[in-house]
Amino acid sequence: YAIVRHQVIPVSLIIRRSARYVLVSRGAILLDVIAVGFSVTAVLTYIFNRIRPPVIVIGLVSAAVGVVTWKVANILHGRYLSPLIDRRFFRQSYDAHQIIAELTGSLRTVTGLYQLLELVATKIQTALQTVNVTIFLRDQTTGNYSSAYSRDYSETGGRAVSREHHSMLPYYAEVMKQLSDNGEPLDIERHFAGAQQGSDNGRLRDAENDGPINTNSSISPTGPVSSIHLNKSDMKEDEMEALQEVKATLLMPLASKDELLGFISLGPRLGDLPFSREDKQLLMSVSGPTAFAIENARLVEQMVAEARRLQE
Repeated sequence: YAIVRHQVIPVSLIIRRSARYVLVSRGAILLDVIAVGFSVTAVLTYIFNRIRPPVIVIGLVSAAVGVVTWKVANILHGRYLSPLIDRRFFRQSYDAHQIIAELTGSLRTVTGLYQLLELVATKIQTALQTVNVTIFLRDQTTGNYSSAYSRDYSETGGRAVSREHHSMLPYYAEVMKQLSDNGEPLDIERHFAGAQQGSDNGRLRDAENDGPINTNSSISPTGPVSSIHLNKSDMKEDEMEALQEVKATLLMPLASKDELLGFISLGPRLGDLPFSREDKQLLMSVSGPTAFAIENARLVEQMVAEARRLQE
C-alpha cells in the first residue's frame, strides 16, 4: 500500500532492479552452459581428430565429459559467481549471513564466558545493525534471568560500546514462559499488546460475573478480584520496565536440553527496519550453538573454580 499508494519506493525502480537481477542471475547460468558447451566441443574435437574410436564410444565419452564439466562449472558458479551477484544486489543480507556464519565457526574456539558473550553480542549487532544487544543468563541459584552482557549503539560516536545494565527478569515472568514454551523469537510489542487485550477481556468478564453488590456484606466485592488484577498489572509493569531499559523489541531464546539457559534481547534496528522472517531464522540458526558454547564455558569456569578450591 505504501509503495503503490504513496510511492515510498518507485514501482519502476523495483521492477527495474528485479528484472536486472533475474537477467544477471539467469544470464550467468546461460553463460555457464555456453562456456561448458564450447569447452567440451573444443576438447573433444581436438581429441577425436587424433583418435577415431567407434561412434558409440564417442557418444559415451562426450556425455561423461559434458556431465563432469557441468558439475565443475556449477560448483564454481555457486562458490564464486552467485555470491558475487547476491552481494551486488543484496549486500546487507549477504553480509549478515557471512557474519553469522563466522560467528558459528568462532564459537568453538572461545572458552571464556565473558569473551563468548562479547563475541556473540558484537557479531549479532554488526549483522543486524541493532540499537542494543543484551544477553540475559539464568542464575543457577535463584533461577532468575539477569543481564550478563550488553552493547549499545552510540549515535554520538557512531559505534557500538559495551554498557553495564542491571536488568533482571524473574523466572515466573510471562515472557519467560512464552520463550520456554515456544522456543522461537518473541516480538515484545505484539506479546504485550496481546496480554493487555486478554487482561481487558478478563476484567470485563469479572465485572459481568460480579452481579449486584450486596451492601449488607462486610466483604468488599472488589477485594480479591482487584488485588489479583493489581498484582498481575504490577508484574507486567516490572517486566516492561526491565525490557525497556535494554530497549528490547525481539527476544531470542537460548535453550539446551529442554532448558532455557537465557535469552538474547535485541533492540530496534537502525533506520527503523522491522525484523523479517529471514532475520529470525538467521538468529535461530545461531541459538543452538550459542547455548551449547555457554554450557561449555560455564563448565570450564566450574572446573577452574573447583581446581582453585582444591589447590587452596
